[in-house]
Amino acid sequence: MAFCVSCGSEMDDTWMACPKCGTAKGGQTVQYAAPQIIQQPIAYSVQQPKSKGIAFILNFLIPGIGHMYLENTDRGLPVAIISTICALIIIGLPVYLVLWIWMLIDTSNQYDAYLMQHGLVSNQVQPYQ
Repeated sequence: MAFCVSCGSEMDDTWMACPKCGTAKGGQTVQYAAPQIIQQPIAYSVQQPKSKGIAFILNFLIPGIGHMYLENTDRGLPVAIISTICALIIIGLPVYLVLWIWMLIDTSNQYDAYLMQHGLVSNQVQPYQ
């Protein structure tokens, strides 16, 4: 049986260092370096939601433009083209008025769909329809 030269603890002959103080058999202290953990910064972008009020005002001025602002060009572009043509033709004014009212009413639903599509609202929360 051997004894530690630093602290005097009893050591087994097969041990290379003292379990109490870490001193090696030759009298040198053994130092163990812990692995370094480097935390990488996480880059993310916070997207600000578009304004419901601006979408409403754009639909008020030209039906369909507010929907295009909310990135729904499938619905907004055809309505904008048709409503503009109808507004230029005197006979098409009733069609223009119907499209105008429809776009103003539908702005709220499209805004809720926009928020869900971009992950700004949980899918579990059902928008008011």
